[in-house]
Amino acid sequence: MSEPVPPSAPLLERIQAALARRYAVRREIGRGGMATVFLARDMRHDRDVALKVLRPELASTIGSDRFFDEIRTAARLSHPNILPLHDSGEADGLLYFVMPYVPGESLRARLDREGPLPVADAVAIAREVAEALSYAHSHDVVHRDIKPENILLDSGHALVTDFGIARAITPSGEQRLADAGILTGTPAYMSPEQPGGKGPVDGRSDIYSLGCVLHEMLTGEPPFVGATAELILARHLDESPKPVRQVRASVPSRVEAALLRALEKTPADRFPTALQFEEALVGPRPRFGTRWQWAAVGAGAALLTLIVLGFLPGLQREAALDPARILVLPFQHRDGAAPELLTGDQCEGLLVQALARWEDLDVVDAMRMNDALARRGRRISPDDALAIARELSAGRYVWGVLVQRGDSVEVRAFLFDANRRGGRVGTATVFVTRDKDVLARQFESVAGQLMAGGPRTPLGAEGVLGTSRIAAWTAFEEGMVALEGWDLQRAATQLRAATAIDPAYALAQLWLAHTLSWRGEPLESWRLPARAAQAERGRLSPRDRHLAEAMAAMADGRHRQACEEYDAV
Repeated sequence: MSEPVPPSAPLLERIQAALARRYAVRREIGRGGMATVFLARDMRHDRDVALKVLRPELASTIGSDRFFDEIRTAARLSHPNILPLHDSGEADGLLYFVMPYVPGESLRARLDREGPLPVADAVAIAREVAEALSYAHSHDVVHRDIKPENILLDSGHALVTDFGIARAITPSGEQRLADAGILTGTPAYMSPEQPGGKGPVDGRSDIYSLGCVLHEMLTGEPPFVGATAELILARHLDESPKPVRQVRASVPSRVEAALLRALEKTPADRFPTALQFEEALVGPRPRFGTRWQWAAVGAGAALLTLIVLGFLPGLQREAALDPARILVLPFQHRDGAAPELLTGDQCEGLLVQALARWEDLDVVDAMRMNDALARRGRRISPDDALAIARELSAGRYVWGVLVQRGDSVEVRAFLFDANRRGGRVGTATVFVTRDKDVLARQFESVAGQLMAGGPRTPLGAEGVLGTSRIAAWTAFEEGMVALEGWDLQRAATQLRAATAIDPAYALAQLWLAHTLSWRGEPLESWRLPARAAQAERGRLSPRDRHLAEAMAAMADGRHRQACEEYDAV
């Protein structure tokens, strides 16, 4: 048995000894005002993690009970731009929490290397941080220490970290820390009301801090600098920030105006919400109406185009793509290898089925999408994704990544506006575990988050999968893969297996009928699945309902009706 490590020993030795059975703590990788960060190996799940140990004086002021209350609050945050929490605990009198280790760099590292960032990059990062803050604030959690060190850049996207010691708004707790001389923030990025508990700290304080970060991304330094922390804090209270266009004329005037409002001294003069700050940077998010409303707008735009082209033949304008037409691309595996629980193609299929149930959306057919992908290869770039959406006349498209997180797979989905380059308008995330039976509810949530609550048809208990039996869905997926490769025999075998497991699985019955008819099977062999799909048409998307009606009509010899149903697809 090893000898106990004394409290006076270096922090690395103490935490190594205290957590030896759970984590192999390797080395210090960062140090801030509130915690020291170590790279460690989670031996139970065989993964690298970032282990953060609170400063002892901060831990003693907060107390372990309060700390774990805060950790539970932070652990409930689930957003694609917030780094999740894995674990927390107390060891040898030290309070710690554990998050995924992100091998990318922090925004601080990029700023130190490059200086001021391209305006588009700076605004994109600020928008993603604002989205994370908007979500956290809606759960009554304020970060209090937004700074470049707490923004990680992973696969081109921003991840806000250190929510592990963020707390629900409690003025008494804020005052306790202030009385102990602990600043819950960093002077260069602190709002005027933060130091010394001079006022209530709410989400508008985070907006101010994000404004300071954006100012540094655009100009190379925060709005207020000085030789001491006291001088910097005094300037936050007394001085007005210099308009960034005086330093960098290429910054759009709307960005400068939004930044100046975010940096107002009085919280009431700032943006009330982080979402409003984000919208002020790039303009309001589009609000999507029903298909007939878009058709009316499209008709008016087409008429205007004809008028303009009639008077100005030399002027060419690209017609806006219909936002009601949406493309779902296969999700990318961030580390190259497909996670064993879920593949990118399966994510695509799940979302297509979910979105197809929305009456006012037109989801691009998978075969057309696969043809476009085949000309570029399965590994596509952001420019390829945009080009494919425009090629297929999709006004919006969904693309995302899969990230292996120990025993689960993190699915990050992003909704883009194809009418403007880099126009991301929605995000969603789920964590998929080995309990695949919850996939239906998870991807219903993804679709709902992406589309921001737009109109949709009610879903049955089976949700987007169309079946409550995961074995049936798995067989169906294998059948569709075989069908894509025109292996009709294997497709029929797998689809029959799916319908045997769940005879009410309408989508499997429909594609079984198609497959058998394409194989030239006798009418009697595919009439039964065609009628079964028709009987359960309420579980199908509007497009597939027409196909089911058409197949049933064909099976019964009602050819005119079959043609009418096919025309309606």
